[in-house]
Amino acid sequence: PARRSRRTALLAVAALTAGLLLSAQQPAAAGVNLIKNPGFETAGAGGAGAMPYCWEQSGWGDNDFSFATVADAHSGTKALKVELTRRVDGDRKALITESVECAPDVVPDRQYDLSLWYKSTTPDAAITLFRHDTTAGWQYWTDLKTLDLSAGYQRAEVRTPAVPPGTDRITWGVSVYGTGSVTTDDYAMEEVALPPVEPECTGTAQECADGRWEVLPTENPVRSMHSVVLNNGKVLLIAGSGNNTDMFEAGTFTSAVYDPEDGSYRMVPTPDDMFCAGHVQLSDGRVLVMSGNKGYPSADGTIGYQGYKDSYIFDPVTETYSRTNDMNDGHWYPSATIMGNGDVLSFGGLREDSSGSVTAERWSAAEDKWLPLWQGDQ
Repeated sequence: PARRSRRTALLAVAALTAGLLLSAQQPAAAGVNLIKNPGFETAGAGGAGAMPYCWEQSGWGDNDFSFATVADAHSGTKALKVELTRRVDGDRKALITESVECAPDVVPDRQYDLSLWYKSTTPDAAITLFRHDTTAGWQYWTDLKTLDLSAGYQRAEVRTPAVPPGTDRITWGVSVYGTGSVTTDDYAMEEVALPPVEPECTGTAQECADGRWEVLPTENPVRSMHSVVLNNGKVLLIAGSGNNTDMFEAGTFTSAVYDPEDGSYRMVPTPDDMFCAGHVQLSDGRVLVMSGNKGYPSADGTIGYQGYKDSYIFDPVTETYSRTNDMNDGHWYPSATIMGNGDVLSFGGLREDSSGSVTAERWSAAEDKWLPLWQGDQ
């Protein structure tokens, strides 16, 4: 074959709008419990009978009530019990303390997931919220959920409305407004993650619809015949001898890993001539490379390309090749398809003597090897 210049530029095409899209703002991290002392394990100041740290008593009206830290906990050693034994009007509630130290900070227009574990002997109990307005101070916000009767602990969860403008902190807890008791434990408050922001296309209408080609400023260090987008976002570029008989005769075989994050290339030691091999990405992200170029055609045309039986696994974690067992036949330029169970079916291509192969090969995902002929359909 004619020898071609090894100087190449890697052309990259991105899905729809590569190079044209503005970066999207990343959402704030969610999943952090914003409540201090959510299980009442830390005692408050004031000795016996005092409320737990960062919790306070609240309520109004004509009623008889009690607040108590009890051992009947959902987890840990403590829970908080609010009980009304007589009620004409009003309620009693245990709330997160209305202070800068204890009340969770919030962001206007964001939502928060609230949850707690409780048991209740009254149907008259609800999750109640107060908010701190930066101008007007603390004020009632809303009741979000009525708690069902429950002899054993069950979890109550609710999502807040969007936080009103001018609000910097909230407090919340359970209001009891009927005779009976509610015991609570293990409070949680997490900021709801923002939905992914759709990127904005800044190209032409056609570019936004179809995408566009872009020539990278760096050159591909290998004449890649095969490329695989790896599960870590990098790209494996396989050249082998790169359709170059001088490289083949010198035993110089190349591969590289391209990192689109920084535009860098890392050369990978390549044990065989993987020019015109077959490859498929396995379910765990590794790349199975099968056969390749055992020899170029003879000058007189009596012998064509020859495929060897060798096979390799490329590991994207270590960025190295490792040898597998051999295939049953040589397959220069084979087909390869991964199946639903993770096995790989490969067939076709040219044998070691350059004749056409009629052997169907099967890679076993369970055994991590090529199966003998008698275990595959021919």
